[in-house]
Amino acid sequence: KQRTQIWISAWKLTRPVPALDELSVCVQLQRKITTPWTAFMYSHETQPAETIELGLTGKHNSLHVWHSGRQWTAEVSLPINEWCTICFTVSSFPQQVNLYINGSQVESLVSVGPSDYHSCCQLKPGGTLTLGASHYFSEGVMIPETGTNFQGSITLFRVWGEVLTQRQLNGCLGGNVVSWDAADWDYMGCPPVRNSHEHCGEVLFLDLKWYEMCLNSGSLSETSSSL
Repeated sequence: KQRTQIWISAWKLTRPVPALDELSVCVQLQRKITTPWTAFMYSHETQPAETIELGLTGKHNSLHVWHSGRQWTAEVSLPINEWCTICFTVSSFPQQVNLYINGSQVESLVSVGPSDYHSCCQLKPGGTLTLGASHYFSEGVMIPETGTNFQGSITLFRVWGEVLTQRQLNGCLGGNVVSWDAADWDYMGCPPVRNSHEHCGEVLFLDLKWYEMCLNSGSLSETSSSL
């Protein structure tokens, strides 16, 4: 009998992430289904699994921004099969997180998390960043998590080590911490495609799906739940 295992398509950042007192993040995504999802996650092997240093996730009609173990939630319904641009900034002085969707600021952010957040707000360096899935570590090996992996398309994921203005976030500016460059990523078996972007020319697109890995032959085939 042929044995199979679930294979999650995701990318892993290969360049190191430095310590950051402030930052900006932007990503463009198109969801295909309504299940909980993870756009990206950055964490440390030495920290508890539930401590997310930096991330963007969604569930039902809620959008979650993560920083230093703290979570900011906005009640937002993202349409299926439509492209959305999601950006957020984290500033230290004053302590503030701003969220923007398709160029408009979201005012109703609610935060929960550690009471000592204000004393530990610097993003810790040297962690692991995955795009399209959350992850955990087992005996020093990073493993993408099932159940909340992103199913759809992602492009123009960028991180800056400063707080950008709303106008800057709306443009095609390259990230100075994480850039949307193929050389910065381990494809983990999921190579990108190049296509024309409405505003930014030809860029990489990452299409994320569920797969089955055929262990006896090593071939890769889509399951019936793929897109």
